[in-house]
Amino acid sequence: MPPADSTHVRHRRSRTGCLTCRKLKHKCDEQKPVCGRCQRTVRICTYPTAVDNNPSTSESALSSSSNQVINLNVLPHPESSRDAQLNAIINAIGTIPPAITLVDLLALSIPDVKERSLLQHFLCYGTVNLHAIPHPERPVHCFDISECFQNRRGSSMEIDSFFLSIISIAAVHRSSMFLQLEKNYLKQTPMGRWGVPPLPSSNDPPNSSQIKSLRDTSIQSSKAAIELGKIALTLKFSDIDVSTNSPDEPDNNAIAAPGANAEIQKITDTILTSIVCICISQVMLVSTQWNEAYNLGLKLIKLRGGPIKLLEEAKKISLDHLNRTRTLLENLAIIDVWHCLASGAAPTLLEKEFQPWWFDFAEQNTDSTHPDSFQFVCGMDRGMLEVVNRVNILVHEKEVLEKLPNQTYIAIHGQKVQDMLLELDIWEVTIGTADRLPRVQLGNLIIAYTMRVVICVDLLGYPHSHPTVQTYASSALNHLESSRSSSCTVNMLVPTLIVGSMMFTPQGRYQAKRVIEALRSDASFSYDVEEALRILDQLYKSKDQGVQDPSWRTLLQDILLL
Repeated sequence: MPPADSTHVRHRRSRTGCLTCRKLKHKCDEQKPVCGRCQRTVRICTYPTAVDNNPSTSESALSSSSNQVINLNVLPHPESSRDAQLNAIINAIGTIPPAITLVDLLALSIPDVKERSLLQHFLCYGTVNLHAIPHPERPVHCFDISECFQNRRGSSMEIDSFFLSIISIAAVHRSSMFLQLEKNYLKQTPMGRWGVPPLPSSNDPPNSSQIKSLRDTSIQSSKAAIELGKIALTLKFSDIDVSTNSPDEPDNNAIAAPGANAEIQKITDTILTSIVCICISQVMLVSTQWNEAYNLGLKLIKLRGGPIKLLEEAKKISLDHLNRTRTLLENLAIIDVWHCLASGAAPTLLEKEFQPWWFDFAEQNTDSTHPDSFQFVCGMDRGMLEVVNRVNILVHEKEVLEKLPNQTYIAIHGQKVQDMLLELDIWEVTIGTADRLPRVQLGNLIIAYTMRVVICVDLLGYPHSHPTVQTYASSALNHLESSRSSSCTVNMLVPTLIVGSMMFTPQGRYQAKRVIEALRSDASFSYDVEEALRILDQLYKSKDQGVQDPSWRTLLQDILLL
């Protein structure tokens, strides 16, 4: 008589599934780089480097997870940027069982449950990626996420500053997502990594007090992060002035001078990373606190000997360290240029035209498959931001020159303005001929038309109603709207406000507002979108009340929109 279980069909476990599913004896869909089950359960998903044909060897490898070495040589596409961050965590901790979860890892470093929840949100959503993915196929971030897990919360002030800065980003991002739900802006519930951790259901929607609490958490976390960064610098380097009121003071005690060492570089790199995260969170929140963090960042850069010195030191360490340092500086340069465009202030980081560090340390071989890091982050060419910076310099120069009795300089300045218009013509002709991403082409065109508007209004004195101004502004709005209706979204809130403020007709005004409102259902939505709409409405109200050509600069002096 055959054994009782002879008719039982045995399930042959796949030997090509991910290690986590094999360890837990789950069926794996073998989706790469992250399988579906690991996505849903927020687990680390790794695959063996090779399939061992010896069953006993394979089983032994799975059961002996403490001896397992995970191959992480290939980083995933940014669509799986959360997994790239988790890979960095694995590298930082060393060999760990494949079934360990993100929550398990966070618990080792973050004892507080609420802080841990926000950090989990940050890692799952990868919020900072909106500004800091330097490469689509090698997502080296502007910070080393493994710092979170190499040091327990409370172990050092600079690391705590870092912790609090990313908690600030997570809090404001979570708050803005709750606002999207409350206002019914979301067209559908976020899926995949965007839906982890899950948002409240429609049966139990977030309320105003939850939204406000998260906003307050972001503000207070940023304030604490700034103060901890200052204290860390003061304690470690007692001869350094870390006041943020006067970033333009001469640098008399640069860290880059004799006495600099690896420890000093690491501490200042961590604090600079914290500063960039604070700036990002406060831009999302439309808080003026970004300015204090930015000024502290300028101070640190000067203490280290300037951008070139920072990049040269980073290059000696590793290519990844160079990429992270360059991305930090790129984020600060974006803040500098956009703030000057909004306010008319003089540049502080890209102080002069054609700064060498802005170009010399960029990736040399770029195309539509491997764009320059700045292209991928901002949706425009590196050279186009330099154009915006030079227009900012011309606007500030005009304000200074008008106070001088000697008209010679004004004539020279006028020629510079004409040369800039000619350069923008050349940009427009060549934008479509280069091998650029569609999003970058759109971004370049939007900026080219916006800069023409700025030149005509601010430098040539044209009224908003001038046909040339209207043509340029309408062209920029059309390209902005084109980006909204495709997968090539280019946010650019300040350019949208500039060209939108030129509109007179109901149709033009409706289009400008529609371009901004389209971001309400976007993953990058935050409070800056609502603030941009408020400012645009205020500009239109001023026009309707008889104010002649009200300037966007008056309403954008202290806040920063990106």
